Amino acid sequence: GTGRYRLTGHRIPLHVFWIITRKCDALCGHCSVPMKRVKELELGEAAALIDQLARMGTTHLTFGGGEPLLRADLGILMERASLHGMFLRLETAGLHLPSRITELHGLKQVILPLEGRPATHDALREHGSFLRFQQALQAAQKASLSILTTCTLTTRNLGDISFIVELAQKEN
Repeated sequence: GTGRYRLTGHRIPLHVFWIITRKCDALCGHCSVPMKRVKELELGEAAALIDQLARMGTTHLTFGGGEPLLRADLGILMERASLHGMFLRLETAGLHLPSRITELHGLKQVILPLEGRPATHDALREHGSFLRFQQALQAAQKASLSILTTCTLTTRNLGDISFIVELAQKEN
């Protein structure tokens, strides 16, 4: 924050959003992230980066992508960040969350996409993705995680905003 800057004379990255991979197995029409080829950090490099962020004073770390759950070592990296006391957040399409949630040590919050009613969501993402959203939501609730949702507003889902709000109210 501003107080730390005045005290230390340098800025501190308090919250870091890390695109840990660009790999993605979702077929969302509005996204071009998986088409960009970027070399991922190896496990040792990624762990060293987490240590460096901790030394710099980072308190919140969000793992995003692509689909971060496609990284086999994500649980190891989350555990390392958790040992540094960081608040951990995961932004995911949700497909792999139910099967991997137990290995995500220290995870406090998950961000899941919700584009609208089931048919709208499936049209904007891919067939069956609303069901996978529901399964991910249930897994996150069972694990007592805080849940945030994102929505990519388009002319195709503007009429579904009330559905999204009602669903959020019902699930809280």
